[in-house]
Parts: sequence; structure tokens; C-alpha cells
Amino acid sequence: MKCDICGISDKKYKCPVCLINYCSKECFGKHKEKCSKEISESKGPELKKPRVSVSAPKESINLEVPDEKLELLGQSEELKDLLKNQHLRKLLKIVDGSKDPEKIMQMAMLEPLFVEYVDVCMSLVNEESS
Repeated sequence: MKCDICGISDKKYKCPVCLINYCSKECFGKHKEKCSKEISESKGPELKKPRVSVSAPKESINLEVPDEKLELLGQSEELKDLLKNQHLRKLLKIVDGSKDPEKIMQMAMLEPLFVEYVDVCMSLVNEESS
């Protein structure tokens, strides 16, 4: 897949705000100026439509996670390694700071790195106590 900015080189990165593909620091610099302006004018990132729905029925969501399960997150070396990735940390900040985190979360779930992060978190909190 080619860069959405120059259309010449292969894509290597995604904008953490609007998820557009780009190939280099130069292309991101060109895009960032336009992206920031569009976001401030629209009061939110321009989001692509998700290919899959990641929302579950509200009644099936259990938001209560026992403290001992949450502690597993802080002890996981796999999770610590994932969180060393700047791109993942930026995505998490965007989701956390969003006025519509569910919508942003759907977009983030299109990123394999974010999906891997969620899978690790879910596997840790869903493990049966040993």
C-alpha cells in the first residue's frame, strides 16, 4: 500500500489522530499541518469508517474487574514490552482523552498493535485464578 500523502513510497506509519498512512517524516510533516487544521475546525478527528464492529451489546459488558486481576496487568512483562511502543502509547492517550472513546476505540481496533494490546489485557483479566 502506498503513502496517502506522496503516493510514491510504501506506507510505513499511521497518523495517530486520523489514521492516514504515510511513509516518512517529511510526509507526516505535510500531513500534520493539514490534519491539525481540519481537527480544530471540525472539533474532532476525521475518522475512517471501521471495517468491523467491535462493540458488544451493553447488557453483556461486565465493567467490574477485581483488584487482583488489575494487578496482573502491572506485573505482565508482555504488556510492559508492548507499552514501550510510542505509537501504542499515543493511541492510548487519544482514546483516554476522547469525548467519544467508544468511537475512537473502534478506530484504534483497526491497528494490529492496539488489538494485540487489548488481547493481552483481556487474557490477563479473564484468566481463571490458579
